[in-house]
Amino acid sequence: QHHLSGRLNTDLELYIPKAEPLRTRARGLLRVDALGLRLADSIDIEGGSANLLFKGHRALLQNLALEVNEQVLFASGSAQIHPEPVIQLHLSSPIVDFDRVFPAQARQSHGRAPRVKPLEGEAGVAAAAAETQTATELKPRQLPSLARQVSVSLGARLDEGRWQGRDFSDLVFALEYRKGHIEHGEVAVDLGIGKVRARASADLLDVDAIPFSLVLNVDRAALDQIPPLLNKKGPTLAS
Repeated sequence: QHHLSGRLNTDLELYIPKAEPLRTRARGLLRVDALGLRLADSIDIEGGSANLLFKGHRALLQNLALEVNEQVLFASGSAQIHPEPVIQLHLSSPIVDFDRVFPAQARQSHGRAPRVKPLEGEAGVAAAAAETQTATELKPRQLPSLARQVSVSLGARLDEGRWQGRDFSDLVFALEYRKGHIEHGEVAVDLGIGKVRARASADLLDVDAIPFSLVLNVDRAALDQIPPLLNKKGPTLAS
């Protein structure tokens, strides 16, 4: 059953131009304390607190702290919508057990989507005809307008963690996205069986042909431990 609780304090001035809502600006402070939120899929958020400081077209997220299923998370960042949308967010935590943040029953609830029964009769013929349109008749696919305008900077650091019963440490994640381009993406983690680091970049503007680069570095990984890491029921390599 859903549940929401907490305290909200605000001293805020807000101006939204009717003709140009993207030029919305605000000034003041919004503070949340003792935030509690319970979701139906076994996710409990407790002890949440944060400051949102508004300065014209920019909002600053300060000192966000909360517990998700008793796992402590911290965050800070900023966002603006004018002159162009820009989002920055950084997450950190000393230790996170993702098996508790995302319980097994919650993961299992998101199974495969039910199969759709094929259309019959005239509706089926019309659908089949639509699917046989030539590529020249179809509009080229592209990113949504917002994705082609926004810039996003994300960062995360976890000192220790657990995922599907396996421990890891020193997780670092960074992403720099700008108007349809992943200019820099990086993840590094110590899996206990070895250290893994990956760096990537990509151009997402043409979703039908995405050029990308990927550099993968694996340091001192024990080969016989890789299959069970990917699939706990999978075979192990013979030594």
